[in-house]
Amino acid sequence: MGTALVAAVAAIRTIKAADGKEYRLSPLTLRDYAQLDLWLEKEVVERARRVFADEKDEKVRSVEIRLAQREAQTITWETLKGAELICTPEGVARLLYLALHHNHTELTLEQVKDMITTDILSLLVEEARKANVLVNPTEAGVESQSPAPALE
Repeated sequence: MGTALVAAVAAIRTIKAADGKEYRLSPLTLRDYAQLDLWLEKEVVERARRVFADEKDEKVRSVEIRLAQREAQTITWETLKGAELICTPEGVARLLYLALHHNHTELTLEQVKDMITTDILSLLVEEARKANVLVNPTEAGVESQSPAPALE
């Protein structure tokens, strides 16, 4: 669903905040994808630090954080772990922030978090479902209309 969520943001042109103000979204640029990947890398390591913060055995804590750092090097918005993190509230907010900042440079990440309503989430989910059907129709529960040609 995470890669479909990225596609959904690209499909949505405007969102309406709770206060009624409309905001224009832009497709993500390569720089935006790089920032998203950087956040994903940091998030994996920070989650490990939070989970193992109370670990009494320093060696265990150190090993787990090193494992998280190694995992972080392989994560992108296209990987399963990256997609899972994008689907978190923080991930959704960062994704929308990146799509909004081109047209609304005055917005901060915290302001974007405050403007996300259930209406905006519903719109994202609906567009993500459409994108998922286009990208992976069998996983989305849509049967193919024509069989794939047989390989000889």
